[in-house]
Amino acid sequence: MKKLCKLLSAAIVCLSLLTAIAACDDVEGRADSLIMETYRGETIEVPIRVERHTIYSREHVLFDSELSFADMSEEISAAGEFSVKEERGYLLVEKEGVPTLVIAQTEGEKFGYRISDMAAYMEEKGECNYTNRLAVPEHLLTKEAYRELFFEGGRDGHLKEGEFYGVTATDGEIEEFYSRMGFETSREEGKLIVKDAAAKEGALAKFEIIFQGGAFCVKKA
Repeated sequence: MKKLCKLLSAAIVCLSLLTAIAACDDVEGRADSLIMETYRGETIEVPIRVERHTIYSREHVLFDSELSFADMSEEISAAGEFSVKEERGYLLVEKEGVPTLVIAQTEGEKFGYRISDMAAYMEEKGECNYTNRLAVPEHLLTKEAYRELFFEGGRDGHLKEGEFYGVTATDGEIEEFYSRMGFETSREEGKLIVKDAAAKEGALAKFEIIFQGGAFCVKKA
């Protein structure tokens, strides 16, 4: 009898651990679409068939899919709401000509793909208080900079103020990205000043970008 009780207790403990692990992973099953939130706060449905996914927030989702970039592009474009193009190894999704989402492959990670609204939080002096959110042109980052920003050390989209990140784009292309997103841009003493008149609560309404030899850094203006 005692042996049976011990076995039952062990089984209950194992079941509890498995339940806790599943809850932490937040892994969901197959789906025909992903519900996302854009940088401006609009909720949209992206028609991508996924095998499994985990939702860290409404702004970014990690997922697995048997689809290639070409297949995803075809599925998303067929909905008629978005235009899609592969750019610099990323899949850029636009709505009415505005950069809206980016899909990246995540080699070596638990999930094969990451889709996001192209935004990050800025750390000041190593601290991130979640009130400095700003748009970041993920599809223009080098693969190394992308990994540093969104995966290494569990950073998940925290860029350090004043730290340089590699890009594969010109200064003009980065400025064009912010202009198309609806920001006001201007040049001042070699810096790009970006103003967001429609900034949501918690988003940076004004910041500056400094360019240096194939890299850029962001500072509060």
